[in-house]
Amino acid sequence: MPVEHSPETKEFLRGLTITLDMDGVLAWSAVSVINKFNRMYNTKYFAWDIKGWDGITKLAEGLGEDPQIAFELETFLWYDPELLLAAPPMPGARALTRLLHESGAGFSIITSRKPNAGDITFEWFRRWMPWINHEQIFIRRDENMSGEVFKAQTVAAREANFHVDDSPRHAQFVLDYTQANTNIFLLSNNPGELQYNPRVFAIKGFNAKFANVSAVQKLLLSKTFSVAQY
Repeated sequence: MPVEHSPETKEFLRGLTITLDMDGVLAWSAVSVINKFNRMYNTKYFAWDIKGWDGITKLAEGLGEDPQIAFELETFLWYDPELLLAAPPMPGARALTRLLHESGAGFSIITSRKPNAGDITFEWFRRWMPWINHEQIFIRRDENMSGEVFKAQTVAAREANFHVDDSPRHAQFVLDYTQANTNIFLLSNNPGELQYNPRVFAIKGFNAKFANVSAVQKLLLSKTFSVAQY
């Protein structure tokens, strides 16, 4: 049954502007990517075995793959339309976005996916989170602009109170492009120096597994923001 939140909680959420990354925050794209990788190499890796932006490259090279082929495989898998569409939601993603929607919070999805992934991205949201409309989803239109810059500029333009991301690198760009009133929920087991930044709330996963937005929802509902581990 849906949880009914107090009028005070709804009023608090309604006063926020929140931006969320997509892959690794809302869409568990690593699941479909690693499943495809396992079928190709007859391996049994888990999604959390993908470490960092070049995680697939490292796994393939570890199996003896040629470095150039491993690099090309990374790009191919992460931008395969079928795999993007097959990705399940991250734990807690549907509940958080539904809560934000029903509370009237101003929230947007900002993804650094390539422009040609637009149709697949919209279809994914229609399938898993139909309460999010197209106007709330921002995908970079210029492939020559880096994903980090696009995301940071869009967060700044939205004047977000909170941004949710799983990439320390992208989080640093957001910090650089935004004012002091924009804070970041960083879902990462390796936040590095960012965990000491007063504008960053670092949320780590348990037992080296993925952090997820269930922790973000708990923090928002409690109105308690500190470095946390869930």
